Amino acid sequence: MFKFHVRVKISVVCLSLFTLLSCRRCEQADCTGFETISLNLIHYTNAESDTIIIRKFAQHTNYANQLDSIIAQDTYYSGDTMYLHFVDRQARSLEELKNDYDLELYNPYDQKAIRIFDIDREHAMQEVCHGGLLGGGNTSLTCNNRLLGFNYSVNTGTINASANTLFVTK
Repeated sequence: MFKFHVRVKISVVCLSLFTLLSCRRCEQADCTGFETISLNLIHYTNAESDTIIIRKFAQHTNYANQLDSIIAQDTYYSGDTMYLHFVDRQARSLEELKNDYDLELYNPYDQKAIRIFDIDREHAMQEVCHGGLLGGGNTSLTCNNRLLGFNYSVNTGTINASANTLFVTK
């Protein structure tokens, strides 16, 4: 009888320990990544598009209150087109999910200023789980907040947009 009680107690302790170790904790977390805006300068040479300045302004100030500026870094060329990706998160200095800013892309070569405003992104969430002996579930954020829309204007010439990309033809 004594051996039976010891076995039951050991079984209960092992089952309890296994249950505790296999539990996991899940929570809803804000997605930190986001879909970005891109710019294509078409029929521009490298010399004509090698310096694009991105300026960040306080929203709804008619571009009077500049908060930050940076020279674009994520550019590459193919044929006669310069591609600039991550307009709104260059060098991570402008990387914020907040939409409370306006942007201006300035090309000193032709003094073209493209203004981007009313940036709208979704606020997505993802379940993230931690712990658990058996694992399972997401343990890190892998989601992005989609770009829902934005408005734009240019001081000279015309530009076109498709999805999240602005196209400027020389």
